[in-house]
Amino acid sequence: MPRNKDNDFDKMVRKEIAANIKKYADMRGYSQNKLSDLTEIKQSTLSGYYRATSTPNAGQIQKIAMALGVGIEDIDPIRFGNKKEQPASDDKSGLLNQIIHRAESLSDNDKEKALAFLDYLVTQSKNPKI
Repeated sequence: MPRNKDNDFDKMVRKEIAANIKKYADMRGYSQNKLSDLTEIKQSTLSGYYRATSTPNAGQIQKIAMALGVGIEDIDPIRFGNKKEQPASDDKSGLLNQIIHRAESLSDNDKEKALAFLDYLVTQSKNPKI
C-alpha cells in the first residue's frame, strides 16, 4: 500500500526538527554516530531526521533532547513549544542534563568516583587558593 503524501505542514515540521537537531548537535560537537550512541536510536533513523525525510515520534524527540541537553520544545517547537510543564532550557540546565545523561551509563564504581570528584571540585570552588 502506498504511503500518504506529506502535506506542506508535515514537511515544514520535519525541516524545523532537522535544523534544530543539527544546530544543537553541532554546538555540542556530536556526530550522528555519537548522537546515535547517546540516544540508542539507530544512526540510519537519525539520518532520516537530519535529511528531513522522516519525523521522530515524541519518545525519540525526548531522547534526542536529553542527549543534547535541551528541552523538547527546542527540538520540536511546533508541537511542543506551548507546553508550560517543560523546564526552561538555559545553558545551566542543558549542561546538567548532559552530566546526568553521561553519568547514567557509568558503572556503580565509576559513579562513586565521579561523585567523589564532584565533591572535590565543590570543595575547591569554596576554598580557592589565593
